[in-house]
Amino acid sequence: MNWIKKVLVTGANGLLGQSLIYYLTKDAYFKVHGLSQGKSRISYNIENFTYHNIDITDTEKLEKRVLKIHPDIIIHTAAITQADECEQCQQKCYQVNVTATQHLVKIAEQIKAHFIFLSTDFVFDGKNGPYQEKDTLNPISYYGKTKQLAEQIVQSSDTLWTIVRTVLVYGHHPGMRRNNILTWIVRSLKNQQTIQVVQDQYRTPTFVDDLARAIIQLAHQQKTGIYHISGAEMCSIYEFAQIIADVWGLPKFYIQSTTSKKLNQPAQRPPKTGFIILKAQLEINYKPHTLKEGLNILKQRIKEIL
Repeated sequence: MNWIKKVLVTGANGLLGQSLIYYLTKDAYFKVHGLSQGKSRISYNIENFTYHNIDITDTEKLEKRVLKIHPDIIIHTAAITQADECEQCQQKCYQVNVTATQHLVKIAEQIKAHFIFLSTDFVFDGKNGPYQEKDTLNPISYYGKTKQLAEQIVQSSDTLWTIVRTVLVYGHHPGMRRNNILTWIVRSLKNQQTIQVVQDQYRTPTFVDDLARAIIQLAHQQKTGIYHISGAEMCSIYEFAQIIADVWGLPKFYIQSTTSKKLNQPAQRPPKTGFIILKAQLEINYKPHTLKEGLNILKQRIKEIL
């Protein structure tokens, strides 16, 4: 084994951040630091981990803390990922998704850290999905545009860099405040609440554990470039909701099919994205769980929470 490497995870309180920290701290190769705003919401007891309460838009405090940590690897997951929020609060979205990324990249260059950046399928317009890494970007939402800009900053950097794009991540951790598609659907159906779910948007949903493990493998192997990491099964979001209901044994009666046009959300969504994951399969032996496998794992893990 090589020497222990220090890794810094931004967005540590988020769904992916918590999964990364869980698996990284089980790996003797890493000394792990997590960075997020507010107190730590990581509920499990872990060793080999230090939490830092920092607002990533506070450039002075961020730089001072990161230089003190001096990580070998920075995994940058922190972002505003809600497309409608980005559309309505563009200045805030730009500050978090673009400006903070630019500042972190400069710090990474200074300390020669491997910079791993989390991006999204929303950098594509959804006209020709599923997509591979070399396909042309054409975001149709402000969220997607900020992620494209951030990708350009990462790609022009003078340090080792990796861009990991992903799709519709689902999962859960104790203490999480923000819903993702899984928790929203399960909680709504358990409470007998009718939900409107689009049948004209197609994705390859991603189990958060698979995504976290793939990122750690990329870090281990110091892989650089762009990687598409998602599930392997294409389905509409409406079909995904039906599968979730089946796994949890919940009534599908409350799931109502609708269209993107009828929902009339502030941000446009790409109609069909999804990823071709052959590169990750060949280079890091990426083997995502099937949708039902991932959901059944989560059902056992969080049965007392949802």
